[in-house]
Amino acid sequence: MENGSLEQRFAAFETKVSGQLTDIIGLLQQLVAEVRDQGHRLGALEARVTTVEARLNEQQQSISLLNTFQRKMMQKMGIEYE
Repeated sequence: MENGSLEQRFAAFETKVSGQLTDIIGLLQQLVAEVRDQGHRLGALEARVTTVEARLNEQQQSISLLNTFQRKMMQKMGIEYE
């Protein structure tokens, strides 16, 4: 019932395991590349969000400045405001 010597069976087993490890390493490398790509995309998204937040902050400061100016002008002109 022996299908070759022990050395042959071990060599076949070793070849099979080696092929499986090569496949696993290839899949892990793909996974690492995909995660890296996602990280780059997230980094770009975070940069855009930061830019939008900065612009909103600038707009809020401008609106606040305009409101202050409007109140002062209305006070000088004797106009009531809420």
